Amino acid sequence: MLQILDHLGAQVERASGTVTVKAEKVTTHAPYEVVRKMRASVCVLGPLLGREREATVSMPGGCVIGDRPIDLHLKGFEALGAAVRVVGGDVKVLRAGIERGRHLHDWEIRLDGPGHG
Repeated sequence: MLQILDHLGAQVERASGTVTVKAEKVTTHAPYEVVRKMRASVCVLGPLLGREREATVSMPGGCVIGDRPIDLHLKGFEALGAAVRVVGGDVKVLRAGIERGRHLHDWEIRLDGPGHG
C-alpha cells in the first residue's frame, strides 16, 4: 500500500517502526504495474473519490487464495451516487453530475456476498 501511495504522489517516510504519510498533492490514477501485487488496491478508490472527485485504479491482479471480485465495492460507489466505468482493465469512479461543494448521498449498503443472509 505504501508503494501505491508513493506512486499517487504522497510522501511516504519510514523511521523507527513508524510510517508517516503526507498526501498534500496526489494524482488519481494507480496503474496495473503498481496495483498488480495487492488486491486491496481497490481501497484507494474511496478516499480519492472523496478528495479529488475521481479515481482510476487498474483491476487488481490475481490472488493465490481464490477469486475475490470487487463488484460489491463498485455497487457501493454507484449506490452513493458515483458513476463507475470499467474501461480497458481500469476502474474509473467519478462524482459525475455532482456539483462542486456537494457530496455523495448517504445510503445504507449491505456488503455481504452470496450465501450471507
